[in-house]
Amino acid sequence: NYLEVDKMKKETQTIIIGIAVTLLILVLTIFIMYKVTERKTNKQADTPTVKEVENNRNEEDNTSNNTDNNNTNNESNTSNNNVKNKVTLYIFHGSTCPACKTALERINKNLVGKYEYLEIKTYEVWGNKDNSALMSKVADELKIEANYIPFIVIDKYSTTGSTSDKDFLVDEINKAHKNANYTDVIEKVLTENKDINPKFEILKK
Repeated sequence: NYLEVDKMKKETQTIIIGIAVTLLILVLTIFIMYKVTERKTNKQADTPTVKEVENNRNEEDNTSNNTDNNNTNNESNTSNNNVKNKVTLYIFHGSTCPACKTALERINKNLVGKYEYLEIKTYEVWGNKDNSALMSKVADELKIEANYIPFIVIDKYSTTGSTSDKDFLVDEINKAHKNANYTDVIEKVLTENKDINPKFEILKK
């Protein structure tokens, strides 16, 4: 009987040790998974995101006129441009971005309905991944960085700011209207990236 009791004790100890080892492995596994997830989260947090332009940011520092782009237009846009010299102004913005709100107000006040050949399209990027992806692709096409909004594109001109000047963007619109090599960069990017399905609004009176 003593031997049987001793045997049972040893078996019980073996089972307890096995359970303890299993629990230890489980805890270590959970800890490792937590650390991996935490590292991924921190890495994502360190990735630059689109930010709104500071109100006191100098527009000259935010403007880029890049002339190294391909002048290819899609057929429909080329046709419209030849007939009506159509120009499209694009503005990428955030729904709660104060700087974007200011830029949109100025565009609405000073540009909407003022030029029959001008179309104004807005893309909200904070709540729409495709719009954000489009903005990134457009920046790549223009060979610039677009880490700030509002991000405005006309022909191959782009800026990430606005001013209180009522003639804001007028010169660039007129240049695009007269430009025989006018390029709708957004249409070009969309033609080359069929997987992007952005949503936009057209500003009208």
